[in-house]
Amino acid sequence: RLNKKVALIGSAVIAFLALTVIVLFLYLSRDPEKFIKDGDAALQAAHSASDKQTREEEYEKAERGYNKARIYAKSDSLKIKMLFKLVDLYLEIDRWNNIRGCWARIIRIDPKNVKARFGQLKFFYILADSGASRFWQEVAEQASELIDVAEGTDLLKDNTAKWDSFEIPEQGKGPRMGPYLYLLRGRANLEIASRGAVTDPDESLAMAVEDLEKVRELEPNNVDVYRYLAQAAITKGEILVSRGNLEERDNAAAKAAGAASPRRSLPAY
Repeated sequence: RLNKKVALIGSAVIAFLALTVIVLFLYLSRDPEKFIKDGDAALQAAHSASDKQTREEEYEKAERGYNKARIYAKSDSLKIKMLFKLVDLYLEIDRWNNIRGCWARIIRIDPKNVKARFGQLKFFYILADSGASRFWQEVAEQASELIDVAEGTDLLKDNTAKWDSFEIPEQGKGPRMGPYLYLLRGRANLEIASRGAVTDPDESLAMAVEDLEKVRELEPNNVDVYRYLAQAAITKGEILVSRGNLEERDNAAAKAAGAASPRRSLPAY
């Protein structure tokens, strides 16, 4: 009987130790830090690789490592950190759909994440400015959302270089966030109005001019704002002409000439 008890106790101890080993193995195999190190090492190897195939294989390893770290992350802050690592990786290999997906995930976790919102806004602005006019509405909406996040904070005074994911500009060399956001939203609404892409172009044009005037007040030497104000004056004249008010054509030209010069007073709209 004693031998049976000893055998049972021994079996229980062995089973407990085996279970402990299994649990420890599963825990260690899901440790985010391990996958972060694996991802970092693979990314470094990709940068050092001399041939294309090796680089691609190492990029894939880095992607897997960062994704596993994100999946097993216990906190939202670590998940966001991994998503930004993935953004940087995807920027290197031009996988823009993946980049947009990462920004969207970050914003779902943290709707006030400025870096993700700024990257998303700049992405759509580059598309729209390159000729994809259907994205101007997206630019206007994204800029408005970021302005809502920024209002009531010192963010509007920040330099955009602090939040730029696309490049690593020199510190203090980018525009200020406030004028930049108002300029983008103003131009977006101007483009929307000029293309007749809304039911009420007058409203879009008025919003555009309001934002552009804010930029003019904040940065009187900003050349772009005078160009867009001139464009707004011309667009206003074209809208009136399309409604049969031919007398406004000359007035629009005069307003455009006045708006184009920072040394002259701007006309009322």
